[in-house]
Amino acid sequence: MDSIDVEGAENRVAGRDIRETTVHQNIIGAQLNIGSLPDREPLTLEQRKRLNLLVADIARDYKVDARTLWKEVVHTRIGVRNIDEILRDQFPRAEQLLLERREQLHAQAHAKRLVAEVLEIANRRDQYQELMRFCSREFGITVLNRLNPEQLKQALRFIEERGIPPVEPEKAANAVRKPELNWMKQMLMLWSEYPRHMWVVVAISAIAGRIFL
Repeated sequence: MDSIDVEGAENRVAGRDIRETTVHQNIIGAQLNIGSLPDREPLTLEQRKRLNLLVADIARDYKVDARTLWKEVVHTRIGVRNIDEILRDQFPRAEQLLLERREQLHAQAHAKRLVAEVLEIANRRDQYQELMRFCSREFGITVLNRLNPEQLKQALRFIEERGIPPVEPEKAANAVRKPELNWMKQMLMLWSEYPRHMWVVVAISAIAGRIFL
């Protein structure tokens, strides 16, 4: 019986081919893994500028602390300790978080102005209780700070329209005749206090009228 030559040339060639194929597959796999990894590059200079400018604008416009914006809005939500740890591919998320926070602050500031305006008008017209009854009836809430901007606008319209009394036709006519009545009253007072002078004025007026007619 012939023995099998495991150390023969053909077996050595086959083994070498298998090893080369394995190495080649490993190289391809490593390349694929590298291509699937997220971008681990830090922010570009332009990205850093945009984030810093956005934070500065929000802090200035809405009177909030810039460090708080960085910590609570960006660092905590993204999972970093500082801007140096933010990666290039995380920039869109960081920017979006800041833009959303700006919208929230804008809505809060707008609502605060509406609350102040509603309260100022209601207190000046002594209609605070009427305002509270309106809010309770329409919204089920009497705390103005808990109303949304649209509800606050409705409350503002209510309190403004309530303070405008209807104009009666008779009063409107009297307002038109008022200047005429004041003139007649003044003439009667002058006649009673200076009768002689008024006769002179009448005489002169009559003579002047004849001359110019």
